[in-house]
Amino acid sequence: MPVVELSLKGATLALAGAAIYLTMLVVAERERATSAAEQRQSLEARMQDLERAHAQAIEPVSVVGSTQLAPSARASSPSPAAASAAPEKPRGPYALPGPTLQEQLARLTDPTARATLLRLRQERERDLNPGMRQELRLSTEEEEQLLALLGEQDLRNEEQELRDVIAGRRFTKDTAVLDDDVEDKLDALLGDERKKRWDTYQDTLPERRSVIDLRARLGDTPLGEAAAQQLTEAMRDERARFATETRQFTGPSSYNDSYPEYARLKSEDLAARLKFREEQIARAADYYTRIRERAAAFLTVQQLQRLEQIHESKLANLRANLLRGRKVEEEMNKLRAAPPPSEH
Repeated sequence: MPVVELSLKGATLALAGAAIYLTMLVVAERERATSAAEQRQSLEARMQDLERAHAQAIEPVSVVGSTQLAPSARASSPSPAAASAAPEKPRGPYALPGPTLQEQLARLTDPTARATLLRLRQERERDLNPGMRQELRLSTEEEEQLLALLGEQDLRNEEQELRDVIAGRRFTKDTAVLDDDVEDKLDALLGDERKKRWDTYQDTLPERRSVIDLRARLGDTPLGEAAAQQLTEAMRDERARFATETRQFTGPSSYNDSYPEYARLKSEDLAARLKFREEQIARAADYYTRIRERAAAFLTVQQLQRLEQIHESKLANLRANLLRGRKVEEEMNKLRAAPPPSEH
């Protein structure tokens, strides 16, 4: 019996030792896996920051951080990349700095770089104006000429915006208005009849873009034409209501009614402007909620969820724009406070 008892105790101790050893191996393996995951996340974050920095070095962005509205009666929305952008995270010590305002202006005024930027803006305008060629009955050549005019106006607006910021002035130009020479070229290209179609096309463009975006997100759950028409009408009605509400705070003719959520307050008081933008984001959230409440009568649950995703993306873009606007205001204040250059 003593021998058996000792054998059992020895076996028990051996099993306990093996269990402890295996536990230590598992813990060590978990630590290695955690460490590898953290390293991978760090590298992925670094790559994302480097990619963002590279993108900033290639394509300029609006220096005020607000979404530019397209020229003339047309109403431009944020670019797809901006519409889905989330507020920027603090840069790590390895992140590359973006181009300065002076560097952005130098690139815009360089003939070779400007030609490249114009081609990029033409492609952006193509995305922002879906179905334009069919609606206006344009030839391929006419479509390219029209896109080039819109792209040229965008570049002019950005150049003027940069010059104003560098000089310590507020950019007050209405970006929804074409320069006279661009307007004349547009009139000559379209003629009277197609110019009327152009105005009609622009009137429903915000809703048209939203329906296209929603259909792209639905995938195998298509949005029928009847539901699309009802949604377009609901969005147009709520947009008109929101625009009227916004004018109570901004006054008349202070922004483009096509996108009231991007309205800006014309005031020299920085605190007032920032307060308005913060409150406008809250009002925009209510505006989007009203659209979904009306759409609940004819959209499925999945379609409503996808529509809510679109609205959340737009709100995230508004919040990111507000943060970027604050950063630019800080840079403008530094420029104003900087001593004048020495003459010697």
